[in-house]
Amino acid sequence: ATHCNTLQCTATHCKQVCPIGDADQPQRLCAVDKGVDGKTVTVKETIKVMYVPMTSLHHQHLRAADWHAVVSRCEKNGVVSAAQAVISVGQLPLDCQCFLENNYFVDWVAVQEPGSAGEEAFSSQILIGQHLAFVSEACFRKEQKELLEYLGTSGSMALIAHLQREKATRSAMDMSWIKRKQHILQQYPLNSRPCPGVYRLPLPHNAAADKDMPQSLHSAFIDLTMLARKHLATTNTDDKSMSAARDRLLLCPYIKQIASNIFTFPVFTEEFSRQVMAEVDHLKDHLPESLKSRPNSMNNHGVLLDEVGFTEGFSDVLLDQYIRPMSALLYPENGGGTLDHHRCFTVQYAQDKDVSLATHFDNAEVTLNINLSLTDMQGQQNGDLFFHGKQGEPRPQ
Repeated sequence: ATHCNTLQCTATHCKQVCPIGDADQPQRLCAVDKGVDGKTVTVKETIKVMYVPMTSLHHQHLRAADWHAVVSRCEKNGVVSAAQAVISVGQLPLDCQCFLENNYFVDWVAVQEPGSAGEEAFSSQILIGQHLAFVSEACFRKEQKELLEYLGTSGSMALIAHLQREKATRSAMDMSWIKRKQHILQQYPLNSRPCPGVYRLPLPHNAAADKDMPQSLHSAFIDLTMLARKHLATTNTDDKSMSAARDRLLLCPYIKQIASNIFTFPVFTEEFSRQVMAEVDHLKDHLPESLKSRPNSMNNHGVLLDEVGFTEGFSDVLLDQYIRPMSALLYPENGGGTLDHHRCFTVQYAQDKDVSLATHFDNAEVTLNINLSLTDMQGQQNGDLFFHGKQGEPRPQ
């Protein structure tokens, strides 16, 4: 918002509070008063701010490569600290109704049972193992009458209370995520961590051109995504043309289709995977419990990467510059070319932690699973991933 535009938009005998100055430059939050005559204007400057315009998602994604330069420029002019600036962009608000109302996976619910005469109450667990929708208690009782009758009074109350807590957590996730991220970046700046280089991935042209730089992305992955970009740039968007481009991409030896719509290909180098693992282990050991959040509703052990600084230079770049061009060809019918949001996290399995993961489906159009721990202490390969087919269809043998 420029000074001129602000004055034009302010109605006669009204006040407007807005930032004045050029986008991505130091600005002031101002109170603008226009008098009854429509000409007398009073502008009162208040705090320093930085205004980041929200245009289309496409144009915002194009700005991602220059974001750190914007932060540095405004930081130099004393507008904001790095910790404050870095939370200004990245993930979009989690305001999608499907996130707030659908895909509540419930494995078990704990039930407190009253004891018989003269006996103490006891706790038990009831296996649910289902994805559920939860708009409200009244709707849930109507839609899941058979399940609730099976669970009985205690089990029904425990399940509904569980879903209400999860819905409240999801509804407050934006603000809690921002607050935790701000605290973490203030107390543990990226440049003070053991492996600060893992928080920034190269852009495609840099990754391909500079073969002497330390490699984070596997060379096969770089070549594969550049090939996807090339096909997209020369392909019409009709179904037949996109299908032909997809077939050409699958001729590349770096990608293998192992089942319907399931593909495997290298992403990170082994050395970079070890560095990410070392950084994640360091964060798990040093972050206080109050700043740790579960990666998802099924896993208890892992790190939500977007909260600890991996968003702007890492997962945003991975999605925008690499994954979206590939998913546009591989999953055109699922909106693969319009992906605009991600939830990036690690999970850990061990005998004293999570030991398995229940069968489930992800609340996402596209899921990318990356095996960071290639071998265990005995040199055995880890990270087997099982796919059980599409929801509602018979499981493949």
